[in-house]
Amino acid sequence: MTIQQSIARLSFTIKKGNKPNETDQLALNKVIRDLNANAKENIEEHHLFAKLYAMVLKDFTRHYKDVEFANVQLNKELSLPIGVHIELLRLQLVAQNVDNFFQSKGIRDPLLKQNNFETYKHLFPESSTAEFLEAQEAWDTDNTTAHLVNTVNQSILCFKK
Repeated sequence: MTIQQSIARLSFTIKKGNKPNETDQLALNKVIRDLNANAKENIEEHHLFAKLYAMVLKDFTRHYKDVEFANVQLNKELSLPIGVHIELLRLQLVAQNVDNFFQSKGIRDPLLKQNNFETYKHLFPESSTAEFLEAQEAWDTDNTTAHLVNTVNQSILCFKK
């Protein structure tokens, strides 16, 4: 019996209000087997996505202390356009670059709170505005997108079965 025949059979039984019989049971089992096989095939086809989903769900669950809420939040993130995630990645990369710039100059507090400004003011003459701008502008949207596309494709190729 095909999946279409199984669904037709179950629809007929329900529509007529008939008591399910052995054929209906076979039809229901066919639908369940096909759904389970489809789910397994889907996971195998999207193995890397499944791994990443599990990793992020673990982190969200740790953060939110509730797996159902974490799953809802994860799906909200997945519903956002890819451009939003690329921009958030870009902002993180810029922040990391700027932080690395300050650390390379011996500045441990890039916010330069008033109470520690005196500690760092001697370092400013050694720091060039051009270097700072380079650190800040290294990751534009095109550069970030190109790197992301490249890294994602490399990962897919490395893990392709």
